[in-house]
Amino acid sequence: MQYLVPVKDGETIDDGAFIQALEYCKNHCNSGACKKFYQEIPVGQYNTFLSCPHGLSVYVLSSNGNTHYFTGMRAKGTYVKDKATQLSRIGKEEIVYNPILDPDRLLQLMLFSTQAEDIDADLEEKRASIDSISHEVKKLNAQIKARSDVILQTYADESIEHLSREDLAILIEKVKTIYVCSSMVNTRFSLFDYEKNPQALSQGAVTDCNIYKKFDKMRIIFSNYMGKKVPIHLNGSSYRRFWAYSMFEMIPLLLVDNAVKYSYGNNPVEISFTEESSDLFVDISSYSPYCSKPDIENIFNKGFRGKNAIRVADGSGIGLFFVKLLCDLHKIEIIITSDSTKITEINGVAYAPFNVRLRFTNTF
Repeated sequence: MQYLVPVKDGETIDDGAFIQALEYCKNHCNSGACKKFYQEIPVGQYNTFLSCPHGLSVYVLSSNGNTHYFTGMRAKGTYVKDKATQLSRIGKEEIVYNPILDPDRLLQLMLFSTQAEDIDADLEEKRASIDSISHEVKKLNAQIKARSDVILQTYADESIEHLSREDLAILIEKVKTIYVCSSMVNTRFSLFDYEKNPQALSQGAVTDCNIYKKFDKMRIIFSNYMGKKVPIHLNGSSYRRFWAYSMFEMIPLLLVDNAVKYSYGNNPVEISFTEESSDLFVDISSYSPYCSKPDIENIFNKGFRGKNAIRVADGSGIGLFFVKLLCDLHKIEIIITSDSTKITEINGVAYAPFNVRLRFTNTF
């Protein structure tokens, strides 16, 4: 069955798995009466057979939010033999006499065709996601291995008690980097589990969690992370707790990692806590690449990265996608803003105040 994307987009007709497209249709679908016919099919006139200007049957199928155009068929009731036979006298196109079938039989073939396309598209999306996750895991694992090797080679024959304060500080920084990289690997495997089974993130026990302590832990871990001396300040305090899955810690980890990675120079990352009634608001602010309104609208889409962010650091567009999944799982509202009134261009990149706000409800 051949498939036709709307001709108004300048697409062409392809041969299908069951029916070969007529050469005349392939050559003329974007011109003359044929083009006018396809363009004038009313929006919303789906799931019905029509007759094209040359008497062949056309079906417009709506499936999973997509519109599919099938053409060049001979369906009982809409195939007009007298018009179709005129094609043999137009030019030198080879005529393919497709079988005349009942509309129900043709519809069944079309549904099989679209289902196969949907399966192929889904497999391709999953394959791309797995490739991206695999690439990220390999990079993170390389960092873990490199820093572990340095620690082993440098300190293997020394007792920690005899290390100088400077050497001990270096050791601690490398261990913190290993911890972050290992945690990032964990997020990638968790995302992989999610791709296989969306319920995977909510498996396991739920425990009460001190929100402030989770962010304070990230402040300690990310201080001087990867040699980037970005100060991380916690403003305010809170003893609020809430019920969370074990994966909750990935939210502060990914958000602080994102803020440190994209913060310009040594501009600080500010983490502020505000309590209102039973709600707790946590704001993670940084001076980072500016995100336009369209960027903000797509920022939680898997694989998406803003045009300014791409110029500053490597990334896969997975982090904020995963954060949004976990926020939805824990019923945490997340809002991202980028201040368009305070944009500064630095080295060809637009920077502006960037803020992520988390709203925790029903804390105790």
